[in-house]
Amino acid sequence: MTFNLLNKQQKGYLLFVLVLAFSLRFSVRLIRGEESFWGQGYEYYHTLGMRLVDGETLCIDFNGPKCAYYPPLYPLVIASGILIYDGYQPIVFFQSLIGTGTVLCIFLIAKEWFGPKVALLASLMASIYPYYVWHDTSLQDTCLFVFLTTLSVLIISRSYSNLSISSAAWAGIILGVATLAKVTLIPFVIIYCISVMFLSNSTIWSRLLHSSVLLIGFLVVVAPWLVRNNILIGAPVFTSIAGRQLWVGNNHYTFNNYPEMSIDYDEIDAWEAMSQEDLASVTLLQGDELAQQNWFQKRGIEYILNHPEVTVGRAWAKVVTAFSWKFSPYKDRLFQTVYFISYFPVLVLGIVGLMISSNNWKKYLPVFALFTAFVASTAVFWAHTSHRSYLDLYMMIFAANAILVGINKARSAISL
Repeated sequence: MTFNLLNKQQKGYLLFVLVLAFSLRFSVRLIRGEESFWGQGYEYYHTLGMRLVDGETLCIDFNGPKCAYYPPLYPLVIASGILIYDGYQPIVFFQSLIGTGTVLCIFLIAKEWFGPKVALLASLMASIYPYYVWHDTSLQDTCLFVFLTTLSVLIISRSYSNLSISSAAWAGIILGVATLAKVTLIPFVIIYCISVMFLSNSTIWSRLLHSSVLLIGFLVVVAPWLVRNNILIGAPVFTSIAGRQLWVGNNHYTFNNYPEMSIDYDEIDAWEAMSQEDLASVTLLQGDELAQQNWFQKRGIEYILNHPEVTVGRAWAKVVTAFSWKFSPYKDRLFQTVYFISYFPVLVLGIVGLMISSNNWKKYLPVFALFTAFVASTAVFWAHTSHRSYLDLYMMIFAANAILVGINKARSAISL
């Protein structure tokens, strides 16, 4: 139905944008080569994928065996690609296709909000956005996560006005699958359901039913993973890395190198500064994945409670870092220049476009919930600018609207 509302020229333009998106992603990765794919991504995903191919469990060694550190979806993708062909091409093809699917989702969301012209411009921006072209085919879960998140927002946006039950179920299912790619989406599920309950114009029964069905769909998908973790490590957790990540983002050394350099260097400093007693405690807990996570979580919480003013200041700095026009961790000058030229206009015009559309703010509530969840998680934990990349798509939609509104106003002024 959506595509039937496009004229022949607009359909041709959309097809061009989608072909362009796929071609750029696939060709850039082929040019960079197989060594770059396996060597410059997250190597542990390859390790986990190979373990699945060999019939082993999703466990990896990091200060003892860790079986719930990383969610299962992306390792399954890697394992499937390896089984299809002993090379990187099937994985790259799939991720290029997924990246193109994200562009299509953005077109559909923008069309729902602002019409086909804004949708076509926003999808073009997403198709050629340098960060997406470069990273959609990297050995990392970002591309898959971005697609599933965007698809969820599309389904939710289409159902939000009337709180469709079937759409709520599908949104919950897709969000569950997305969480199995990256668990950072969990706060969004919670915040969105809360926002529906308090801000929707529908009846209380419709709001309650919509939120309940979405949560049920979500839980049905993630339940096997939670049951598996309960059996293996003793608790139905989404991940056992959260405690360590909280500690990494909240200790005396968190801003030693971050945000100019990777926060991994701050973690190294924190490990090296550990007392012999603490180091012995961590070592003693190597065989208990859950207990070790709780140990790190306790240290992170203690730091927050003992340094409230520092924590608030750092929380602000973390959020600023995530949305900064200076890439974090710092890259070479060419990378920084391309990042600034592509991101800064989207940021500024996105804010302008949002202000122009502020009268219909409830229409964009799912996106506000997504931004709120990210900001809250970043403030508590930490983030580099790459972790924000899945939000740039929505800024592109508002930026495209701002551009076309400006063009229309300029034409009107000239005609007068």
